[in-house]
Amino acid sequence: MGYDVPHEDGGLLLTATPQAGAEEPDDVGESVTSRLVPLGAHRFRPEDPRIASHHQWGVVFVPGPDDTIVRMLNGAFPAGRV
Repeated sequence: MGYDVPHEDGGLLLTATPQAGAEEPDDVGESVTSRLVPLGAHRFRPEDPRIASHHQWGVVFVPGPDDTIVRMLNGAFPAGRV
């Protein structure tokens, strides 16, 4: 799966695109774009559940030492603070 995350209209969009030769879930045969809802710090929840194969988990961006994003994790469990 390839990912593109542009900043658009004051927020982030995430587009997931299947890559040639990669095994993907049956319902991910085409590109899917979803707005990312901020949950705090570097955590987001995709509005379209197809981004996370219909799981209700979030997306996390991991900053490097200079605070630029170096990793994206698709499969983080978004939990509120208690």
